[in-house]
Amino acid sequence: MSEKKGDKKFTVTSVLCVILVTSIVTTVAFYSSILSYKDDAIASLNSEITNKDGEISLLNAEKDDLQTQIDSLNSEKDGLQSQIDGLDGQIDTLNEIIGLDKSEVWLDNYYENVTAGSYIPLNKVVDYAGYIIFDKIGGDSTTETGEIYAQVSWYTNDLVFYEQKMVVGKDAFFRFPVLPTSNLEVRIGYDDPSNGTANIIVAITYVY
Repeated sequence: MSEKKGDKKFTVTSVLCVILVTSIVTTVAFYSSILSYKDDAIASLNSEITNKDGEISLLNAEKDDLQTQIDSLNSEKDGLQSQIDGLDGQIDTLNEIIGLDKSEVWLDNYYENVTAGSYIPLNKVVDYAGYIIFDKIGGDSTTETGEIYAQVSWYTNDLVFYEQKMVVGKDAFFRFPVLPTSNLEVRIGYDDPSNGTANIIVAITYVY
């Protein structure tokens, strides 16, 4: 009888052990399955994050490229605007030239003592047609026989030649027309058979 009781105890213990082992194995398998699922989910999320990072990098590269294009276009626009401003300035200048609204002072109340037979020379390059005006020309001399004069001469590459002389006290308006030339000479001189001298003061403006 004691052996049978012992056998029963062993059998019950064995069954309990089997049940326990089975439960443990089932539990381990269950949690292993959950862990495997979570690992797969994490791997999937990491892959999605990597893909999104790649898309973000691509979009950032496209944004940088577009910004570069925008900067280039803005720079080109500024360059074109600068050209437009320059052309507008040239148009304004040409309109002033057409209307003879521009002027340049060549001599401003210039004073010099000149001996008989000599002159004050002034050589200029003229880019636009216009005229020379003597705002002031005169002076005093040591004799009463001398003459203060202004003489303008120039010629163009087309062989157009001009020369005119005006004398203070004889001519009223000291204006001389000019065409574009690189060979213009103005002389403010003093002629005197008595070989005197003259203190000449002159103011010249070029209008074009």
